Amino acid sequence: MPKGPKMTDVEYVTMPVPKHLLPAVMAFVAGRMGEQEEPEQHTQAAEPAAQGTEIKQELVVRMWNESGSAMRKALKALAAHPGSPVASTDLSTAVFGTPKGRQLSGVMGAFGHRCSGRYAGAKPFSVEWNVLKYRWEYTMTPQVAKWIRDALAAADRQRRLDAAPA
Repeated sequence: MPKGPKMTDVEYVTMPVPKHLLPAVMAFVAGRMGEQEEPEQHTQAAEPAAQGTEIKQELVVRMWNESGSAMRKALKALAAHPGSPVASTDLSTAVFGTPKGRQLSGVMGAFGHRCSGRYAGAKPFSVEWNVLKYRWEYTMTPQVAKWIRDALAAADRQRRLDAAPA
């Protein structure tokens, strides 16, 4: 729990900061506000994990099967880096070939909506804001990454069987 003043107890001002210095300024201000984070911990959860929904292999395979090509590319890219945060710009480049995030935002927004409606809020990855690097980061657990790779391999096997002459 932060030990400094509450955010509502402080008067704020607007000040232009060069974009490349923003992470350092944010870290400085956070330190001065009394946050007691460990030195290596510089992210904050963008959304809580699905409340009471444990992700299972069957659900991950269903998510894969019900996803379009862009979301499948995103899941595949995250599965290639199990347990490691993937910057939104890197994920966008893997999916769309450009680091600009507008298309990725649309895909992730639609997927998040689908997760809320169909999967009781469960997602196969976590999303966090990295304060120091000033970016969103996506992380997939090694177990979920394995399930995604298995689903991809199963789809490839099925595609080869369907293409084989009878």
